[in-house]
Amino acid sequence: MDKISVIVPVSNSQKYLTQCLDSIIYQTYCELEIILVNDFSIDESEKIILEYQKKDKRINFIKNHKTKGAALAKNSALEISKGKYVFFLEACDFLDINAIKNAYLEIKDSNSDIVITKTVPFDECDMEYFDLFKSDSEEIIKEYFEVKINNFEYAISNFPDNSWGKLYNSDFLKKNKIFFINKNVICENEGFFLKVMSKLPKISSIDSTGVNYRLNCRYDKLKNPKIAIKDAMEYIKKNSSKKDFKVFYDAILKMYDYLGYSLNFDEKTPDNIFQK
Repeated sequence: MDKISVIVPVSNSQKYLTQCLDSIIYQTYCELEIILVNDFSIDESEKIILEYQKKDKRINFIKNHKTKGAALAKNSALEISKGKYVFFLEACDFLDINAIKNAYLEIKDSNSDIVITKTVPFDECDMEYFDLFKSDSEEIIKEYFEVKINNFEYAISNFPDNSWGKLYNSDFLKKNKIFFINKNVICENEGFFLKVMSKLPKISSIDSTGVNYRLNCRYDKLKNPKIAIKDAMEYIKKNSSKKDFKVFYDAILKMYDYLGYSLNFDEKTPDNIFQK
């Protein structure tokens, strides 16, 4: 069996951490490397991690001595990960018991670079579940899909931009040197997503539940992906031909304009990265 690295950034997550960790260690797929990055939590998160580490030798613990943010936490875990595949999970969410196994079987069968599992959001207050991530193109994204230059705009507009809930081929990430933005910012997932999609991955989606997504621990009012997108565009320009970059550039700005985000970058943007 192939080893899979499950990466969880932890930041003052004591309220939900036990449920999250239980959902990982009791997976029906057992060949796991569990990397927990404690991002200078001031609650009981570290105590919980150490207790679990004593019980399960698969747990690898990284301790940050100052707050670095989720992006840097995930990068530090990626750098030391040894799994053939990588799966990200947020500390306030939890996995379906067969999440890793189902994703693994699909990635082996399809030879995809990424497998997307189903995310099921819920409100903890009344345990009501919602279908918030249903796409208008549901029939297509459930099937095997190869991202190409001529369908890039469609792909980034229809696939979910979260990093969690997806099983990645580690070689794909390492070969393309894909990491999160090297800064403490929110919305790091959006930039990571754009970097991944610019390398034209083969994607499979499965209809079985991967992540149970807790709605009431999110801070959507603070959401502004501008910095992470700027970092992604720098990566894409550096690693693309001038012709391809124009396609990527136009598609990304069009999508975020549709979503209501202004991506007008000022003259301080290094190297005129957004100049066509």
